[in-house]
Amino acid sequence: LIGTTKNTIGAIRERNHWNMANITPRDPVLLGLCKQQDLDREVAKVSDGKTASEIKAEAQAADQAANATASLEADALAFANKGKSDDEPAPYAIPDALFKLASQSRDSGEEE
Repeated sequence: LIGTTKNTIGAIRERNHWNMANITPRDPVLLGLCKQQDLDREVAKVSDGKTASEIKAEAQAADQAANATASLEADALAFANKGKSDDEPAPYAIPDALFKLASQSRDSGEEE
Protein backbone atom coordinates (compact mmCIF):
# COMPACT_ATOMS: atom_id res chain seq x y z
CA LEU A 1 0.00 0.00 0.00
CA ILE A 2 2.73 2.49 0.82
CA GLY A 3 5.49 1.30 -1.49
CA THR A 4 8.30 0.24 0.85
CA THR A 5 10.49 -2.84 0.90
CA LYS A 6 9.89 -6.04 2.83
CA ASN A 7 13.28 -5.58 4.51
CA THR A 8 12.27 -2.16 5.85
CA ILE A 9 8.95 -3.47 7.16
CA GLY A 10 10.72 -6.43 8.77
CA ALA A 11 13.29 -4.18 10.43
CA ILE A 12 10.54 -1.97 11.85
CA ARG A 13 8.56 -4.97 13.13
CA GLU A 14 11.67 -6.40 14.78
CA ARG A 15 12.56 -2.95 16.12
CA ASN A 16 16.08 -3.01 14.68
CA HIS A 17 15.62 -0.36 11.99
CA TRP A 18 18.49 2.15 11.95
CA ASN A 19 16.09 5.05 12.65
CA MET A 20 13.80 3.26 15.12
CA ALA A 21 14.12 5.97 17.79
CA ASN A 22 12.45 8.47 15.45
CA ILE A 23 9.74 6.23 14.00
CA THR A 24 6.24 6.80 15.37
CA PRO A 25 3.03 5.11 14.21
CA ARG A 26 0.93 7.30 11.95
CA ASP A 27 -2.27 6.78 9.99
CA PRO A 28 -1.23 6.14 6.35
CA VAL A 29 -4.57 7.52 5.13
CA LEU A 30 -4.05 10.86 6.87
CA LEU A 31 -0.54 11.02 5.47
CA GLY A 32 -1.95 10.49 1.98
CA LEU A 33 -0.08 7.24 1.39
CA CYS A 34 -3.17 5.16 0.58
CA LYS A 35 -6.97 5.29 0.50
CA GLN A 36 -9.08 4.29 3.50
CA GLN A 37 -10.87 1.64 1.39
CA ASP A 38 -7.56 0.03 0.47
CA LEU A 39 -6.37 0.04 4.05
CA ASP A 40 -9.65 -1.44 5.34
CA ARG A 41 -9.56 -4.17 2.69
CA GLU A 42 -5.99 -5.19 3.60
CA VAL A 43 -6.67 -5.07 7.33
CA ALA A 44 -9.78 -7.23 6.89
CA LYS A 45 -7.70 -9.82 5.02
CA VAL A 46 -5.37 -10.36 7.97
CA SER A 47 -7.74 -9.77 10.88
CA ASP A 48 -10.56 -12.26 10.48
CA GLY A 49 -12.88 -9.70 8.90
CA LYS A 50 -12.53 -7.01 11.57
CA THR A 51 -12.46 -3.42 10.41
CA ALA A 52 -9.54 -1.09 11.05
CA SER A 53 -11.59 0.90 13.57
CA GLU A 54 -12.47 -2.28 15.51
CA ILE A 55 -8.83 -3.29 15.65
CA LYS A 56 -7.82 0.23 16.72
CA ALA A 57 -10.45 0.20 19.49
CA GLU A 58 -9.22 -3.20 20.72
CA ALA A 59 -5.63 -1.97 20.76
CA GLN A 60 -6.61 1.15 22.71
CA ALA A 61 -8.55 -0.93 25.23
CA ALA A 62 -5.58 -3.26 25.68
CA ASP A 63 -3.26 -0.27 26.19
CA GLN A 64 -5.61 1.20 28.80
CA ALA A 65 -5.79 -2.12 30.65
CA ALA A 66 -2.00 -2.45 30.59
CA ASN A 67 -1.58 1.11 31.87
CA ALA A 68 -4.09 0.52 34.66
CA THR A 69 -2.29 -2.67 35.71
CA ALA A 70 1.10 -0.95 35.63
CA SER A 71 -0.28 1.90 37.70
CA LEU A 72 -1.75 -0.54 40.24
CA GLU A 73 1.55 -2.38 40.51
CA ALA A 74 3.48 0.88 40.93
CA ASP A 75 1.08 2.05 43.64
CA ALA A 76 1.32 -1.30 45.45
CA LEU A 77 5.12 -1.22 45.29
CA ALA A 78 5.24 2.37 46.54
CA PHE A 79 2.87 1.46 49.35
CA ALA A 80 4.96 -1.59 50.25
CA ASN A 81 8.13 0.51 50.34
CA LYS A 82 6.51 3.32 52.33
CA GLY A 83 8.28 3.74 55.62
CA LYS A 84 11.09 1.35 54.73
CA SER A 85 13.84 3.45 56.16
CA ASP A 86 16.29 2.59 58.90
CA ASP A 87 14.25 4.62 61.38
CA GLU A 88 10.73 3.44 60.73
CA PRO A 89 9.17 0.06 59.86
CA ALA A 90 6.56 -0.26 57.11
CA PRO A 91 3.06 0.34 58.53
CA TYR A 92 1.36 -2.42 56.51
CA ALA A 93 2.33 -5.46 54.52
CA ILE A 94 0.90 -5.82 51.01
CA PRO A 95 -0.83 -9.19 50.70
CA ASP A 96 0.63 -11.52 48.11
CA ALA A 97 -2.86 -11.87 46.65
CA LEU A 98 -2.71 -8.27 45.37
CA PHE A 99 0.51 -8.93 43.49
CA LYS A 100 -0.85 -12.22 42.12
CA LEU A 101 -4.04 -10.49 40.95
CA ALA A 102 -2.09 -7.77 39.16
CA SER A 103 0.28 -10.22 37.48
CA GLN A 104 -2.56 -12.57 36.44
CA SER A 105 -4.45 -9.67 34.90
CA ARG A 106 -1.38 -8.50 33.01
CA ASP A 107 -0.40 -11.98 31.84
CA SER A 108 -3.86 -12.97 30.68
CA GLY A 109 -4.42 -9.70 28.81
CA GLU A 110 -7.91 -9.37 30.24
CA GLU A 111 -9.57 -6.01 30.46
CA GLU A 112 -10.47 -4.72 33.88
